[in-house]
Amino acid sequence: MHKRTTVALAMMLLAAILIPQAVLASVAGQEGETVRNANLPYLFAAFAVVWAGFFGYLFYIHQRNSNLRQEIDELKEELEQQKS
Repeated sequence: MHKRTTVALAMMLLAAILIPQAVLASVAGQEGETVRNANLPYLFAAFAVVWAGFFGYLFYIHQRNSNLRQEIDELKEELEQQKS
Protein backbone atom coordinates (compact mmCIF):
# COMPACT_ATOMS: atom_id res chain seq x y z
CA MET A 1 0.00 0.00 0.00
CA HIS A 2 2.91 2.34 0.66
CA LYS A 3 4.19 1.68 -2.84
CA ARG A 4 0.86 2.79 -4.33
CA THR A 5 0.90 5.95 -2.27
CA THR A 6 4.43 6.74 -3.37
CA VAL A 7 3.55 6.17 -7.02
CA ALA A 8 0.45 8.36 -6.72
CA LEU A 9 2.42 11.18 -5.11
CA ALA A 10 5.12 10.93 -7.76
CA MET A 11 2.50 11.12 -10.51
CA MET A 12 0.91 14.21 -8.94
CA LEU A 13 4.28 15.89 -8.60
CA LEU A 14 5.16 15.08 -12.19
CA ALA A 15 1.82 16.45 -13.37
CA ALA A 16 2.32 19.61 -11.31
CA ILE A 17 5.65 20.17 -13.03
CA LEU A 18 4.77 19.18 -16.60
CA ILE A 19 1.26 20.57 -17.03
CA PRO A 20 2.18 24.22 -16.46
CA GLN A 21 5.14 23.89 -18.82
CA ALA A 22 2.98 22.49 -21.61
CA VAL A 23 0.28 25.10 -21.12
CA LEU A 24 2.81 27.93 -20.94
CA ALA A 25 4.40 26.76 -24.17
CA SER A 26 1.06 26.84 -25.95
CA VAL A 27 0.03 30.18 -24.44
CA ALA A 28 3.39 31.82 -25.13
CA GLY A 29 2.97 31.19 -28.85
CA GLN A 30 -0.21 33.25 -29.02
CA GLU A 31 0.08 36.93 -29.83
CA GLY A 32 -1.64 39.51 -27.67
CA GLU A 33 -1.24 37.53 -24.48
CA THR A 34 -2.23 39.60 -21.49
CA VAL A 35 -0.53 39.62 -18.13
CA ARG A 36 -3.79 38.54 -16.54
CA ASN A 37 -3.78 35.27 -18.49
CA ALA A 38 -0.11 34.53 -17.86
CA ASN A 39 -0.80 32.76 -14.55
CA LEU A 40 -3.69 30.61 -15.75
CA PRO A 41 -1.49 27.53 -16.29
CA TYR A 42 -0.40 27.64 -12.65
CA LEU A 43 -4.00 28.00 -11.54
CA PHE A 44 -4.95 24.99 -13.63
CA ALA A 45 -2.02 22.98 -12.28
CA ALA A 46 -2.92 23.81 -8.69
CA PHE A 47 -6.55 22.93 -9.38
CA ALA A 48 -5.54 19.59 -10.92
CA VAL A 49 -3.18 18.73 -8.06
CA VAL A 50 -5.81 19.52 -5.43
CA TRP A 51 -8.42 17.34 -7.15
CA ALA A 52 -5.92 14.54 -7.66
CA GLY A 53 -5.04 14.74 -3.97
CA PHE A 54 -8.72 14.69 -3.03
CA PHE A 55 -9.42 11.59 -5.13
CA GLY A 56 -6.24 9.96 -3.84
CA TYR A 57 -7.43 10.57 -0.29
CA LEU A 58 -10.85 9.11 -1.12
CA PHE A 59 -9.16 6.02 -2.54
CA TYR A 60 -7.03 5.71 0.62
CA ILE A 61 -10.11 5.99 2.86
CA HIS A 62 -11.96 3.43 0.74
CA GLN A 63 -9.07 0.94 1.00
CA ARG A 64 -8.80 1.48 4.73
CA ASN A 65 -12.55 1.00 5.17
CA SER A 66 -12.45 -2.22 3.16
CA ASN A 67 -9.58 -3.55 5.28
CA LEU A 68 -11.45 -2.72 8.49
CA ARG A 69 -14.61 -4.44 7.26
CA GLN A 70 -12.60 -7.53 6.37
CA GLU A 71 -10.96 -7.55 9.79
CA ILE A 72 -14.35 -7.17 11.50
CA ASP A 73 -15.71 -10.13 9.52
CA GLU A 74 -12.68 -12.22 10.51
CA LEU A 75 -13.14 -11.31 14.16
CA LYS A 76 -16.84 -12.20 13.99
CA GLU A 77 -15.97 -15.62 12.56
CA GLU A 78 -13.36 -16.15 15.25
CA LEU A 79 -15.85 -15.19 17.95
CA GLU A 80 -18.44 -17.60 16.55
CA GLN A 81 -15.87 -20.40 16.56
CA GLN A 82 -14.98 -19.66 20.18
CA LYS A 83 -18.68 -19.73 21.21
CA SER A 84 -19.27 -23.16 19.73
